[in-house]
Amino acid sequence: MSDALALMQIAEKEAIAAKLQAARDKEATLEEDKKDLNERADDLKAFQDVPDDTLDAHTRARTAEVALADTQKRLESHELTKAKEKAEADLQKAKLELETMAQEKTSVKLECDSLLRQQKELKDQLEHQKAEVEAYIQEIDVRGPPVT
Repeated sequence: MSDALALMQIAEKEAIAAKLQAARDKEATLEEDKKDLNERADDLKAFQDVPDDTLDAHTRARTAEVALADTQKRLESHELTKAKEKAEADLQKAKLELETMAQEKTSVKLECDSLLRQQKELKDQLEHQKAEVEAYIQEIDVRGPPVT
């Protein structure tokens, strides 16, 4: 019985040791997170201490960017109208080319079909002529060469 009690106590000690190690690992992770957060807080404090003239320069730069964007928008509006007209013309041209290509494709397909029919007819004629030649050869073999 005392052996069983000793084994239970050892198991409890091991479980407690494992929990203690997990708590130490978590403490180390939290310390590292705390260090990272302190570094970020220091960075933010440094940014907060930026002089007012820098902020004014940023404000002026932003105002200039807005004005530039407005000017570009007005310029682009005119250019967009021209670009739209050119795009519409290009679209019409592309549609015409597409129609032409479709017609050419149909024409080539018809020509190909015609050539395939001619090929079949010529093959049939060739087979017929081969059969006639074979028949003549057999007749010559049976009768012998013609006498003149």
